[in-house]
Amino acid sequence: MNGNPLAAAAGFAAGTAVGGACMWRMAQREKIQAHKPFKNIETVAIYGGSSATVDPQFLEIAVKIGKGVAERGWDQLNGGGSVGMMGAATDGGVSADGTVNCVILDKFLPFAHKALNKVTVAYNMSDRKKGLYENSDAFISLPGGLGTIEEIMEVLSWRQLGFHERPVVLINTNGFYNHLAEFLEHCIKSGFVSTKVRSCFLVTEDVEECLDFIQNYKPEFIDKTEIHQGVMRQTETDAARAAGLPTLSAPTPTPLPGLVIGARVVLVKPLRLQRTGTLAEGSVGIVTAVPGEGGSIAEVDFDDGPLTDVFPGTVKVLGTD
Repeated sequence: MNGNPLAAAAGFAAGTAVGGACMWRMAQREKIQAHKPFKNIETVAIYGGSSATVDPQFLEIAVKIGKGVAERGWDQLNGGGSVGMMGAATDGGVSADGTVNCVILDKFLPFAHKALNKVTVAYNMSDRKKGLYENSDAFISLPGGLGTIEEIMEVLSWRQLGFHERPVVLINTNGFYNHLAEFLEHCIKSGFVSTKVRSCFLVTEDVEECLDFIQNYKPEFIDKTEIHQGVMRQTETDAARAAGLPTLSAPTPTPLPGLVIGARVVLVKPLRLQRTGTLAEGSVGIVTAVPGEGGSIAEVDFDDGPLTDVFPGTVKVLGTD
């Protein structure tokens, strides 16, 4: 790479054009959050604390993780700090001739690691987190504090909501994440988190197990509405039994000829979504499950919209690829 990315960043922030700089200001993005299907691993985001006053054992693992990511042929993306877990992860990546990029807050730019390949400056935490999230294919959380916990929990939350299908690993050095793992299991057993969330993240202190989990990851579809529907159906059933009425069950989906997994379908009427507006009539997608949830006839991954359930009378089968 030509030029010093940190000098380029400083020049950019001051409004000065610097040759060879790989810099851009984080643009304002649309607020609609689309589904991002899983793809091959190219870039791994590494979250971790920036404190310089932690046990050296934590730093040693961070170096190994950074090195291991590079040795697998993946780029590393982190918060850019030169000390703590972020700095150690960058050291590990650089030691294995890996590519390490960052998204860093402008206020911390003077403390950025000197060996980064590309430095992206963000001017608020929302854009910083988006920069890490949107440009990564997997997420590793090293031990860290409030910021680290917030970031990795947000990634897990979005995984449950179906916004992405990417793997998540918590590096459990010296049992650091034991209590968090117990809390997540408690949430699952209490019915607040989908049981399928268990399959999308790993808690381990073993570097190779972490990297193998990411490399071999096969995403499982998670439908957050299962939790809502399960509670509603149970409530309806309990109320019916108390009143001496027949218990309720989910409606049986109406079959549609040719509606199979892999079929292409088209909307014959606009489809209003719960959170992200409306899909227009004529929108095309591929069927990923038959039937869908809650009485729907199928689950469809639309080309210009999110993964969603469709109901009788809303789609027409075009054929299969």
